Amino acid sequence: MAGAVCHEINQPLQIAAGMSEILLLDMSAEDPDYAPLQNIQAQVHRIGSLTRKIMQITRYQSKSYLKGHIVDIDQASS
Repeated sequence: MAGAVCHEINQPLQIAAGMSEILLLDMSAEDPDYAPLQNIQAQVHRIGSLTRKIMQITRYQSKSYLKGHIVDIDQASS
């Protein structure tokens, strides 16, 4: 199931990554939209990194979160 979810997330993510890259290629660093687009691109890459980690989960590892526990993606995918 994790693989299917990651695939569905990665599809629109690739569009956002590609469009932001195209826009940045034609833009100077002085453009007021340059920094926000760089931020979008960085966050797209961050989500991509997260989906790659999710795909590599081999065991259940949890960590405390608020008043319960959640899956520790870093530990479970290493």
